[in-house]
Amino acid sequence: MDSVNWSKEHLSVLHTSEDSFIQLARDAKHPFQFIANVLSLEGNMDPTTIPVTQDASSSAYQIMSYLLLDVDLAMRTSLIPSEDDLIKDVYSFFLEELKAFLAKALGSNSINVSPHS
Repeated sequence: MDSVNWSKEHLSVLHTSEDSFIQLARDAKHPFQFIANVLSLEGNMDPTTIPVTQDASSSAYQIMSYLLLDVDLAMRTSLIPSEDDLIKDVYSFFLEELKAFLAKALGSNSINVSPHS
């Protein structure tokens, strides 16, 4: 949402020239997400519905989910729509599962890991 808010505040600067838009995108921390957010704002669309706003590095997991016919992984990588129709971040799921595993394996006294933090 920070990028969406920034885009709304700087929309007038974005259209001063094609070079300014390209330079802003080039300087952005996440250029593809930046471009997707600008395009979604111009098209009055919800930026979270544009797949390019997500990191493409999860594509290997999308391929794995397809080859293994793993529906859960396919939903977690947004290869297929999830039950709530939101774009998912597969790495968030990995992190939560790792935290739960570490808390169970190491015990709650051994490490300060909460499955919900």
